[in-house]
Amino acid sequence: GSKKSLFYVLLREHGSQEASRCMNRLAKLSANYMGERGFSIGVDDVTPSAVVEGFKAGLVKDGCAIADKNIDAFNRGRLELKPGCNALQSLESELTGVLGKVREAAGKMAMEKLPWENAPRIMAECGSKGSTINISQMIACLGQQAVDGKRIQNGFVNRTLPHFKPDSLYPAAKGFVANSFYSGLTATEFFFHTMGGREGLVDTAVKTAQTGYMARRLMKALEDLSMHYDNSVRNSESTVVQFTYGDDGLDPASMEGDDRPIEFPRVLKHILNTEPDEARNMLSPPQLREKIRCALAGKDFQSLLPAGRQFLDEVQEFLEMRAKELESMYEAFELEESEEEEEDE
Repeated sequence: GSKKSLFYVLLREHGSQEASRCMNRLAKLSANYMGERGFSIGVDDVTPSAVVEGFKAGLVKDGCAIADKNIDAFNRGRLELKPGCNALQSLESELTGVLGKVREAAGKMAMEKLPWENAPRIMAECGSKGSTINISQMIACLGQQAVDGKRIQNGFVNRTLPHFKPDSLYPAAKGFVANSFYSGLTATEFFFHTMGGREGLVDTAVKTAQTGYMARRLMKALEDLSMHYDNSVRNSESTVVQFTYGDDGLDPASMEGDDRPIEFPRVLKHILNTEPDEARNMLSPPQLREKIRCALAGKDFQSLLPAGRQFLDEVQEFLEMRAKELESMYEAFELEESEEEEEDE
């Protein structure tokens, strides 16, 4: 899971026993709560309001109008070409972008208008099942269907389906689905949607085999590498592959937050809550910067630094940000740094 999650932090900070205790207690609490309250989903949860329907209709109308304008410019040979593309490629790129934004905007609007107690929204936000895209497809619109990363290509003689005119480039003829699952799909929209869905199923089946074989090849290639007590990485013949593991000596399993050695905001919040300053001796920005400089230059801190300057730069950047926040607080409350320093002396 995420390295910012509750259980990951508990596991790293307090050990596996505390993490499992918390997990068990939370599971029992959740099961009892669900047993008392219940949780269900129905058609009412995905019924769009009049505001959402009106907004979606406007978006689809505007998007199709822009698409029609671009197609007309293409037919008259006046479409602006994109770098490295011919006229048709430029048109397809432009239409894909325009029609993609229609679904994004409609989905965003639908999510904003859903109340916080809406069941699909709860499931999407807490991560139990589904996503915002699923909800937007149920309520707003399915948007542009794609096969091989492009709009639906011609499968019959110069057209996608016999329902459309030959060489038609308009959104509906190339796989744009304006309806949602709630409003219901037309026959052509349903067919285009199944084309996109089938590609997803085939991809899943094929990629399972490809990624499995790729993982096996990697494991066979790297199976004799190990990290030695001098922090170097060597193979079975003791040939050095890396002088320092990963070039920085950091263990990926011990990383925090966004794969960095320490998640500074969380650590600071933890210290402020567990070690309160009862004396209330607030440092002025110059005093804070001086203490930071002395601490970072000290032998104790320098001995802990990994190889390279990146971690040191991150520490300095975070602490400087805190000093600037303190400065802005002094300015907001019109405190004078010199007076504070005299009082401290």
